[in-house]
Amino acid sequence: MLFSQLQPRGQTIAVFAICFVLQLTIAVAITIITDVMVKADFYSDIAVNLLNGHGFVGEQGGDPILWRAPLYPAFLAMVFGLWGEENAAAVLIAQTFLSATTATLVWWIGRRLYSNAVGWLAAVGFAVYPFSAYYTVRFMPEALFTLVLTGTMATLLWAVHSGKAVHFAGVGALVALAALIKPVALGFAPFLVLYLLYRGREEPRRAVFQSAVLMVSFVMVVMPWTLRNYAITGTVIPVATGVGYSLWSGNQTISDGRDEREMDEATLQRMAERRRTILATHLGQSIEQVENDLPLPLTYRDIVNITPEEDRALLWAGLSEMVSHPVSTLILWGKKFYRYWFDIFWPQNRWAQGYIIAMQSVFLGVACIGWWRVRKEKLPVWPVLLPMAYFTAIYVITSATLRYSVPIAPLLMLFAGVGLCDLYGRSLGKKKPFGIGAVDLQTTLVFPAAGPSALKRN
Repeated sequence: MLFSQLQPRGQTIAVFAICFVLQLTIAVAITIITDVMVKADFYSDIAVNLLNGHGFVGEQGGDPILWRAPLYPAFLAMVFGLWGEENAAAVLIAQTFLSATTATLVWWIGRRLYSNAVGWLAAVGFAVYPFSAYYTVRFMPEALFTLVLTGTMATLLWAVHSGKAVHFAGVGALVALAALIKPVALGFAPFLVLYLLYRGREEPRRAVFQSAVLMVSFVMVVMPWTLRNYAITGTVIPVATGVGYSLWSGNQTISDGRDEREMDEATLQRMAERRRTILATHLGQSIEQVENDLPLPLTYRDIVNITPEEDRALLWAGLSEMVSHPVSTLILWGKKFYRYWFDIFWPQNRWAQGYIIAMQSVFLGVACIGWWRVRKEKLPVWPVLLPMAYFTAIYVITSATLRYSVPIAPLLMLFAGVGLCDLYGRSLGKKKPFGIGAVDLQTTLVFPAAGPSALKRN
């Protein structure tokens, strides 16, 4: 009751503050209960070198890095510059700020698409979601990527509502920023374009214009980093190498499609031998000539440090593998779908596997109830389904771990919020889920100028 009496700005501040405290509390509890590997990649190494003026490199005097996107190391460099190099507490606070902002955006989306109750449940649900808190502790890009992805969908919602070109330009810019954090988002821009063209099929000229504005904005933001890569290599690399490797590695039966950090030493060696053969064939060289580029035993840096030539070779090899062995490929995709939602691979955290399966099953089950209710009430579903469909498919086709599902969790929490309202409403004997408005109300709130027919198209 007190919350409803606040002005909109006060409500926003209250949501942010509550979610910040909840997320920080869960994150600190995780560090106490679990041995968290805070520094698990080279992001902090790159950040330190950026801060000290050595460039985008892993070590002073090293070659420019092509296999990592720039924005997350830049974010870490900013945090280190303000509070000290590799300051884990500062990174935790900064990333908790990002996650609380994400929760606030989810609240904003939820209250406009469904109801204030759903927005609250989604925001608080994400704030206490253990995996979102876990990745606020680590020097990993999930917190920043999740914020930008959620912001993209909020901006797309607003762009569809307003129809203004500047808002579609904002969508394109945000997708580009997401790609500069994790290159997997590169394909999300054309994916959104397909949605806009389908949605606007009754007004094709307007839909084409909106799509063009989105793509031009996207290209303009990505282009400076692409030009940097071209200046270094003479090759067009939109953001980073590794696309070909992920496709190839994720569809290998000898590794069971697993991430390189999940492989044992024997499997890593067999994978390295295959990589040598593929690269040698692609370059027209002997195995011995490429050994220096891929030494054994492999370190993690050797695995991810992929040249443009090797990435292209692995891309074609991966596609060939999938076409040649369709049955085994589909089986691997099924396994990776399970890993994407339920599997934890760090040996020191395997004790939590049962808890993870139970928690994710409840979360996804309630979200499915919410999805069913939303469809039945003819309320908007696309802000949740678009990122879910794209990122689930991309990771299942390439390489999937539980970590990769975290960025779509806040949007999926919207369905979970509807599901909880539905269950609560049923327990009170209500015919409709508590807090869910009618279709006409949602038309007024979300697409006031479009009318009910436009809502159904969404």
